[in-house]
Amino acid sequence: MLRNTAKVADSHVMSSNGLNIDDDSEGNNITREIYQILPSDNSDLGQVAKHHFETPGKYIRAKIALRSSKYFQICPEVSIKWALAVELMHNASLIHDDICDKTSMRRGRINVRAKFGNQIALIFGDWLIGKSFEQADLAASKSHTIELSSILSFALIKTSLGQSRDLSYQTYPVWNEYLNIASEKTSPLLMLPAEGILKIAQKNEFLEPLQVLFTLLSKCYQIANDMKNIMGTDGEMAALSDLKRKAPNAVVIMFKEDLNEKSQELFNKWIQESNNIDACYWQKRLKESQAFMRTSTVFKRMLEEVHQISASLPEELKQIMLPIMDDLKREEY
Repeated sequence: MLRNTAKVADSHVMSSNGLNIDDDSEGNNITREIYQILPSDNSDLGQVAKHHFETPGKYIRAKIALRSSKYFQICPEVSIKWALAVELMHNASLIHDDICDKTSMRRGRINVRAKFGNQIALIFGDWLIGKSFEQADLAASKSHTIELSSILSFALIKTSLGQSRDLSYQTYPVWNEYLNIASEKTSPLLMLPAEGILKIAQKNEFLEPLQVLFTLLSKCYQIANDMKNIMGTDGEMAALSDLKRKAPNAVVIMFKEDLNEKSQELFNKWIQESNNIDACYWQKRLKESQAFMRTSTVFKRMLEEVHQISASLPEELKQIMLPIMDDLKREEY
């Protein structure tokens, strides 16, 4: 059972010398905590884990959890466990994505799948999921919030359904279908860190407005990642790699929709072929098109909509969004 608000506030108030989550230190704090729970370097999985986390990501989801906990006065011991749970689950999804997509690069270097093979990568992804639930259970136990494991499992289920829908297309979806898929596979793990903290703080009234924002933000986030792939700044080996491996991408979808009927037929035929003979031809045509500029315009319009919606939110909720907003503003699109 959830404890009453008075007890939660009494037991989980952040002290003045609690976890420092300012912009300069929070990433280092998260890295340190992750390394403390990884397998031993002497073990097989320890070497895999070390390779994966040697180049850490931006910890957007963990930072959302820590930022949320700060503004809802959740103690560091609880918030860091929940931050680790969501970050480990996110990394598991990355490992499994690389297996499904048959990619070789992650964060600018060779990924776990390419270095250790599909089987070890799959096992490591499973280990991360198990460790994620362990950390969620620790956070639940310390905060007396029994829903945390259910929230985590539901986010994993929804993400898996969205990812399976993404992989089921034989050709590129139309724009609105793409946005729905982007939301289904990205929103659950993006919303998860704040959702858990709100449950711990017993602030359920904030869940619905945040859900609206995170749904829109997840679409922005996926479009931004897709544009980075086209620019070659997403950690892949080369620009336009999504097009070469025929993976759904916002810019490519925009490009396809701008083609005339005959060119669309040729493009769809190429997408369904098993070979990649004409990849360079379509990459050249995309570069010469207005697809990237049009996608960027849509992205900026959606981001402005996020700003307009968030303007009416309480200050605590605005602060929760900062890690994502800062990340989206960091790149020039």
